[in-house]
Amino acid sequence: LLFAMLDGIAGLRPAAFLAAIFYLLAMTRPDGLAGNTEVFNNLFVSAGSYLLLPEMMRQQGDLRIRPVVGAALLLGTGLQIKYVVFPEAVLLCSAVLLRSWWRGVPIGRVVIVALLAMGAGLLPTAAMAVYFWQAEALQPFLDANLRANVDYLTLPISFATAMLRLRFGLLPIVTFVLWPLLLPPLLRRCGDERMRQVGLWLAIWLAAAAIDVALPLKFWKHYFNALLPPLSMAAGLGCALLSRALPRVSSRATATAVVVTVAPLIALLAKHIPDSRSVDRLNVPQAIAEEIARHGGSAGGVYVFNYDPIVYAYAQAIPPTRYVLGIELADFSVSSGASAMREVDDILMTAPQWIVVADPSPYHFAPVIWHRLDATLSDYRLDAVWKESDYVQASVEVKLYRRLSAPLKKL
Repeated sequence: LLFAMLDGIAGLRPAAFLAAIFYLLAMTRPDGLAGNTEVFNNLFVSAGSYLLLPEMMRQQGDLRIRPVVGAALLLGTGLQIKYVVFPEAVLLCSAVLLRSWWRGVPIGRVVIVALLAMGAGLLPTAAMAVYFWQAEALQPFLDANLRANVDYLTLPISFATAMLRLRFGLLPIVTFVLWPLLLPPLLRRCGDERMRQVGLWLAIWLAAAAIDVALPLKFWKHYFNALLPPLSMAAGLGCALLSRALPRVSSRATATAVVVTVAPLIALLAKHIPDSRSVDRLNVPQAIAEEIARHGGSAGGVYVFNYDPIVYAYAQAIPPTRYVLGIELADFSVSSGASAMREVDDILMTAPQWIVVADPSPYHFAPVIWHRLDATLSDYRLDAVWKESDYVQASVEVKLYRRLSAPLKKL
């Protein structure tokens, strides 16, 4: 998509190749390979941008409905992955509508297209709401998507923590961040109005993505992946324009700019080469499921206390709680809205056949919850232990406990 925007729409093939390569390299670093929302959202935002850019660059003629509504539908789908796509949806669509009005498109036409775009953008959310309503789970859906997010936004972080996270988020892409500053003088010097239009579009997109990153006010590293599509295009365009700005040393200037841009990424990839060797390590969640299957399966119930909830899927077990992430009953119990002690107590009262515990815990539970868990585990035997490690967290022991006897039936 990045290549298609710069090549097919803007006619800048060298910049298109560089933009695509830059994005691939940036997303191959460890934080780009993790299954976080931005990895998937970037597809829908970039696809929406691809549809909107030709409308932004159109110099005359009518405002076309299909591309704008199609882009709004794509951005609305991205909104179902994570709500922070909202700034991109609003700013990118609004930029096209305002520019069309400025070009002389009748205000009535602009308003009609805007209303259709709003409807298309909200359609995926409405469809999901209907789906959960039919499944008699509308309230949990609204709770998780509205109240929980509002509560999460209100959780404060210290200034020192914010600065530390900004450092970890921006440092790997620091050379990319410089290109939006270098691009304006290069665009002015080239004198190509088409390229200036692309530069304006990238500025709007980058501003929207920056709001996306800052909106939750938490600055986790993976948030910064939202910046990479427009930054990669800006870097590719900037490197290509250097050859025009410095014709005598065009090849050397472009090569130097490319090397400098990718240097932090290459260094990061080299740093984590040892971690790549662990790709074929034991799949611990699957090993847990296989152990459970060897001893009668998950019919007696499985509770993953503070480990990866994908165990439920491998073991074909129904989670005993809607709060399947242990952190929702620990560090994030305020934003999840859970009464952590009551939830854990209700689960343990069912005496599940299997309990999975990571030691040391990656989450911080209240001491009373640990006391309750320890008391319960006195009726269990330690069935198996696995070592688990990755490049982010310290090594832990994953322990699988099996109930000693059948639970007493309640009267």
